[in-house]
Amino acid sequence: MQKIIKYLYLKSPRFSLIGFIVIGVTIVGLLGICEWFALRKSIDHVNELHAEDKARNNHDKVNSLSKPLEQQKHPSAEEKMPQPTKPLRSTNKTKEEVKGKNNVDKTERPDLRKLFDEDFSTHLRTGINRKLGIKSGTTEKFIIISEKEYLDFAGKSKFLGYYIPSSTDTYQIIEYLSDFYKTTLDEFDKKTETQAGHVAESHMTSSRDLVFSGRIYIYHVTFLSLQERAALERLYESKGLSVIFRGNEYLLFIWESKH
Repeated sequence: MQKIIKYLYLKSPRFSLIGFIVIGVTIVGLLGICEWFALRKSIDHVNELHAEDKARNNHDKVNSLSKPLEQQKHPSAEEKMPQPTKPLRSTNKTKEEVKGKNNVDKTERPDLRKLFDEDFSTHLRTGINRKLGIKSGTTEKFIIISEKEYLDFAGKSKFLGYYIPSSTDTYQIIEYLSDFYKTTLDEFDKKTETQAGHVAESHMTSSRDLVFSGRIYIYHVTFLSLQERAALERLYESKGLSVIFRGNEYLLFIWESKH
């Protein structure tokens, strides 16, 4: 190779220069082409790896989605055969069934009246309904409330409870009960007397010997604001009483605790 280059240079320096340039360009071009093929091959390899990863992920997703289907029982030949059509039930019967279900759901939902009747089930209870007259100007309207006396023979005490249905005069009624509770106690003592005690004890305790604890539970359907409750609590405390309000918040608490 050196002899050829030397011969060309001696023969014609200009021609040899052009030959060197052509040879150099050719070599550089060949090197560039080799680099291009190598780069393209590496890029194609990377793309193939990405494609394989993507295909593997898609395959895993399809497998995860198809698992529940694979676990399903394949119907046998007998199951594939058409079954005789059952006669349709009448529309009226279906409505009755739906109506019955709705009634069951409604009866399961507690309301304040139901809670008033069922609370303190471990105590002996006596109750009455009372008709109250509420004067408003020259007119008078009536509302029926419920009263209960709860007897705690173990603690030798008793306390009261009132249920007030929905009324715009709920606040005034509760004010009125802060004094009227005495009448409630007297009437229960006069109309009913209950004796209780342990079977191993010779002495029985009478309901009239139980001491009123001063506690009064008021179940009210109508909403009372915090200011109204605070004012009523101060009124009852001034008379030596302890009032406990049970409204819709109490109803919601009981409902959520059971579900």
